[in-house]
Amino acid sequence: MGTASVAKEEQQKEDRGANERIEQQLQDLEDVDAEEEQHREDRRANEQIVQQDLNQGMDTGTHSFVHRGVNWGPEFRLRSAKKN
Repeated sequence: MGTASVAKEEQQKEDRGANERIEQQLQDLEDVDAEEEQHREDRRANEQIVQQDLNQGMDTGTHSFVHRGVNWGPEFRLRSAKKN
């Protein structure tokens, strides 16, 4: 074999190696894109669940704009310390 054919074979090996690295990088990018899309879908699903919970509270009346906090009954009220 001549030096030209050896050099040509080495160049082909380098080219194949470079092509394999490029293909691997493309696959890695596709994997990242897929992960990002899955993350977006998960976030949308969670937001939808929260919105459904809020809507259900509005529909069933388990929310209140007027009353805030706990409605403690009269047995929990402090009695005045006044003594005559």
